[in-house]
Amino acid sequence: ISALAMAKLLRIRDGVGAAEVERLYHEALARADATGTRSLAAEAFLGLADVHRHRGDAAQAERYAAQAATIVAALGLGYFDRLSPQRGNATAPAQPSA
Repeated sequence: ISALAMAKLLRIRDGVGAAEVERLYHEALARADATGTRSLAAEAFLGLADVHRHRGDAAQAERYAAQAATIVAALGLGYFDRLSPQRGNATAPAQPSA
């Protein structure tokens, strides 16, 4: 199982320490850097932003969210914009015209 997938799974379980989830997101970032997989890096940065937001560290959360947003914009990954309204960069899916 990938570090990113494990971090996502642990985030939804009660009693799992944020430090372990954060470590796994950093591991995913290292793998993304090693393989040049920028979309993976964006997802890991978004996860780190969530971890820090839940800890109450808004400044660090915003730094990670900004790093993710930079990658998302560069790659044109509109999917990430709609992942989670609490991330502050969410947009509603386009509505079909009548």
